Amino acid sequence: MDSPAIPCHASTSAQQSCRRFTFSHSPATLLLTLPMDVIVKKDQEEKLQKGKEKAEACLYTMIKVARDEDLAEQIGKEIYFDLVDHDKVRTFCIEKQMPFTQLKEEVAKAFGIPVQFQRYWIWAKRQNHTYRPDRALTAQEEIQPVGELREVSNKWNNDELKLFLEVELCLDLRPLHPPGKTAREEILLFLKLYDPLKETIRYVGHLFVKGSGKPLEIKTKLKELAGFSPDEEIELFEEIKFEPIVMCEEIDSMWSFCECQLEDGDIICFQKSLRNQSTEQYRFPEVPLFLEYMYNRRVRVKKEQEEKVQKGKEKAEACLYTMIKVARDEDLGEQIGKEIYFDLVDHDKVRSFRIEKQMPFTQFKEDIAMTFGIPVQFQRYWLWAKRKNHTYRPQRALTAQEEIQTVGELSEVSNKWNNSELRIYLEVELCLDLRPLYPLGKTTREEILLFLKFYDPLKERIRY
Repeated sequence: MDSPAIPCHASTSAQQSCRRFTFSHSPATLLLTLPMDVIVKKDQEEKLQKGKEKAEACLYTMIKVARDEDLAEQIGKEIYFDLVDHDKVRTFCIEKQMPFTQLKEEVAKAFGIPVQFQRYWIWAKRQNHTYRPDRALTAQEEIQPVGELREVSNKWNNDELKLFLEVELCLDLRPLHPPGKTAREEILLFLKLYDPLKETIRYVGHLFVKGSGKPLEIKTKLKELAGFSPDEEIELFEEIKFEPIVMCEEIDSMWSFCECQLEDGDIICFQKSLRNQSTEQYRFPEVPLFLEYMYNRRVRVKKEQEEKVQKGKEKAEACLYTMIKVARDEDLGEQIGKEIYFDLVDHDKVRSFRIEKQMPFTQFKEDIAMTFGIPVQFQRYWLWAKRKNHTYRPQRALTAQEEIQTVGELSEVSNKWNNSELRIYLEVELCLDLRPLYPLGKTTREEILLFLKFYDPLKERIRY
């Protein structure tokens, strides 16, 4: 839906409520004022549009049609495993009540493929997490409404139907196969060609074979598809799976396809044979090694992307929250002489609190009271500071004025290097009558806070 035109002049009515917009992408910052009724109208139109789209989703099915052209375009460029990314293929929006033949007419118009030369395969997710064409639609299924076919084919997302379009012609331009396979002996295989010198893999087509036939019998055809000479030796591998590890195994050309356990939707990767050659010039002389490398690279890239997203999320949250790390005598007693020997505490191992920056510090003290069982009136907090000699010590107690500030304001004052984090030392001191020993802030500048460590030369041990 197009956005409403924005007037270049503001309303002169003093009673008119307005909103201001800044377009930061312009070379010069441009400020426009929109009347509130325009804003409200636009919001209403967007809500109506979303409601309309939701209602239409109940009436239509999104059909994603993958073709050989899509596989050739993606394999070796955008993807290396399986066959296609369905989010990047042509999508058709068909009414659920329409017969499947309606889709075939739409495909004929879109791709110029006559209806009689179209045959469709349903995709299925296998137990090994691969996603392959599973079976061809039957003649009976092709006259069903799209909605019924979608429900049968996809248990996970019945608003969507994924298909593979097979186009096969005889020499006299008659369809090679009627809907449904002519015999269960036929197996649909997909072919990838690997070049160990260029370290590339690409899609070269699909092929029907008889289950009783042998891979040896299709080698001539594979050489033709690859542009190899007839006397070139080639090796065949089956791409089995890639999660959680890559599994790609060599195919014995003397076994039958059934004995090799090949079935519809399986992938054969083939390459020139390097058995009688030196392989020193190749990083990945065989397909399995190349696929393992690509998988590890993909895992690494995915991890880097996730870390980048996480950092962005943390950066965004840092604008709203402050991490308050509270060190207590218990932490110093636990760490000194065991985990650390110098300074006082490792702040990464003390209790942390994720607090909204706008929260007053007094509210945080209530949280501490509930967490540690220390009444608010017995809590006093000290800010840490890095000294010139690189030690890190409590520097001064918070004043009464500082304790009524927000957490965000306090963190900005206390830590110039990282204002998304606030480090404080919690002092708890009681008089004999359970009154606080000190008011907020030190009573005089004469008072000094010292920390004590005891050394035992016999046991060679130091403790807090």
